[in-house]
Amino acid sequence: MASKRTITRDLVVSIIGVVVLISAIVVMLNYRIMSEKARVELETTADEYLAYLVSSLELPIWSIDHAAVLSIAESYGKNEQVAKLKISVSFNNATIFDLGKGETRDLIIRNGFIRHEGQIIGEVTLGLTPKFYRRTIQQLLVTSVITTVLISMALTGLTLLFFRTFLKRPFDNLIQGIEEISEGNYDYRFSQVRHGEIQSIIYKFVSMADRIKKREKSLQESESRFRSLVDQAADAFFLSTVDGRIIDVNRQACESLGYSREELLTMRLADIEASADTGADEAIVGRDGLSTGHLTMVSSHRRKDSSLFPVEIRAGLLDIGRKRVILSLARDVTERKVAEDEMRRLRNLLGNIVNSMPSVLVGIDAAGNVTQWNQQAEDVTGVHAAAALGQNLRDVFAVLAGEMENVKKAITERRPQITEKVVMEINEKTRYADITVYPLVADGIEGAVIRMDDVTERVRIEEMMIQSEKMMSVGGLAAGMAHEINNPLGVILQSSQNIHRRLAADLTANQRTAERCGAGLDVIIRYCEERKILKYIDGIHEAGARASKIVANMLNFSRRSESTLTYADLNNLIDATIELASNDYDLKKKYDFRHITIERDYAPDLPRIPVAVTEIEQVVLNLLKNAAQAMAGKEVASQRINVKTRRDPGFVRIELRDNGTGMDEGTRKRVFEPFFTTKKLGEGTGLGLSVSYFIITNNHKGAMSVESSPDKGSHFFIRLPIGV
Repeated sequence: MASKRTITRDLVVSIIGVVVLISAIVVMLNYRIMSEKARVELETTADEYLAYLVSSLELPIWSIDHAAVLSIAESYGKNEQVAKLKISVSFNNATIFDLGKGETRDLIIRNGFIRHEGQIIGEVTLGLTPKFYRRTIQQLLVTSVITTVLISMALTGLTLLFFRTFLKRPFDNLIQGIEEISEGNYDYRFSQVRHGEIQSIIYKFVSMADRIKKREKSLQESESRFRSLVDQAADAFFLSTVDGRIIDVNRQACESLGYSREELLTMRLADIEASADTGADEAIVGRDGLSTGHLTMVSSHRRKDSSLFPVEIRAGLLDIGRKRVILSLARDVTERKVAEDEMRRLRNLLGNIVNSMPSVLVGIDAAGNVTQWNQQAEDVTGVHAAAALGQNLRDVFAVLAGEMENVKKAITERRPQITEKVVMEINEKTRYADITVYPLVADGIEGAVIRMDDVTERVRIEEMMIQSEKMMSVGGLAAGMAHEINNPLGVILQSSQNIHRRLAADLTANQRTAERCGAGLDVIIRYCEERKILKYIDGIHEAGARASKIVANMLNFSRRSESTLTYADLNNLIDATIELASNDYDLKKKYDFRHITIERDYAPDLPRIPVAVTEIEQVVLNLLKNAAQAMAGKEVASQRINVKTRRDPGFVRIELRDNGTGMDEGTRKRVFEPFFTTKKLGEGTGLGLSVSYFIITNNHKGAMSVESSPDKGSHFFIRLPIGV
């Protein structure tokens, strides 16, 4: 809405305001000057009256002529300016005349002494009121204000007449011309005016109208060329309002959708976009991202026959004049969509194949930066593919950084490089891996694919097989030795028995032979007892029997096992293994089972369970020997091994506890790893517990664990299933 203020009104108001302000200032200054002047005159009059009174009252008061004094005082009291008059005599302090008219505000007071020949004979007090000169000044002020108002009114009329004549008419003419030009009448000619300033403004507007006319013509030509280009474009062109109403399209939009231009101009974007709600007022407008000015998305358009086809839409906000619109370009991507879907399918297939492989696959370029990272690589390193891609191999998979020489060699020689049984530490565990480097030199791309296969289990099985062969060889040797020892051992046992029989007093043949030799049998027996010969013979027999039992146990342990499960009494099996171990001692390692207390705590209700007897004997024997060695390395008052059996639901539990040196947490976690040992070089292979763990968990489907703390010994647990 146009403002009601006008230049004419503002100028008139300003001029009148200035005139009124100046007039008011002049009147106030004049009022102040006249007030000061009147006051000065009143003070002068008061001084003159006082001087006259003092002079005229000297003789009457000296002569004590009260009538004359009163006559003079009354004549002054009749004066309107005199508001106060007091006459007193000094010889008796009497007041002769005292006049007060009740007005005391702003009085001009004067006091004077009456003297006669230098002697004070009386006193006069005179007060004049300023109200009369104030009244005169106020009348003058009213007259000045009325005069100022009249002058202002006259000036207002003259000013209005002046502005109407010299400003309003030329400006009305100018405004009319501007309105004509704004409505497109660029050939409008302004009326002639006499003022140079207005003529200059009119000239500027006429020049501006000519330039607008030329630019509009150029814009029309440009629009025509733009329309031609838009119609020739391969992409569909849509111009719409922010609420989705279509206001312009090109020829490609009509052909791709099957609508005429007129039909499309009556529709909304939601009517042709398959992914939009056709009942909504917004289609592309409601998409996230357009609020920032630009949007790229893939959608589907619906043709007039209701068929759909994929399109890539690029949309943006434009300001045309004062109107915000949406410009959308839609490209038919049917063929590209088919190709992308196929490529995506192949990429997913290859990705699934690569990620499903049990091997670690890492692709790198010539500089060692990661280009491929499969799922197994993520599992081994804990680094996600997104974080690994683009990083240097040594930063994300340090154990493979040493393969860069093989990578360079593979690229140079264009043939794979294979390294077997590489020892590496992964997650604080010793692992074995076969590493193969395949060169990539096709299509100008230099790099390699590193394949790492974890062969720890295979190496473990190979080592177990080697250890098993060694054990079989040792077992065979032990069996041969046992057979060889059995022959002289049998002679020793039989001879000790025969010696006892030859000294038996109840045999007649022994008595006759002793008499034939000239000695009584009882004397010979007493001699043997005195010299402890019979005790020595009993010792020989006892030792021989013990040696025979040891040989029998060795023969049973050394027999080749077919790993067949047979039902066995676990308590008896453990006793036999302890009996076998009790003959083991090692002076170099400073342990001897004969000095170790073995405490047995067997469950009486233990059922017979299916086990490979020799394998369980091997496991228990290995635990006993490890316990003995652990206690040998610790100074303890009493070396003890506690063996316990218990029945659990579905399982039989074997516990073996010692009071040896124990293990820290790091050692405890790795104790079942192959080749892990805390013994000095040459004293252990690190396979004993790993083989035992394999026998229990793999061959018998059981479980094996350990609890231990430094200086508190170790506690092993074995759980074997009751059923097959």
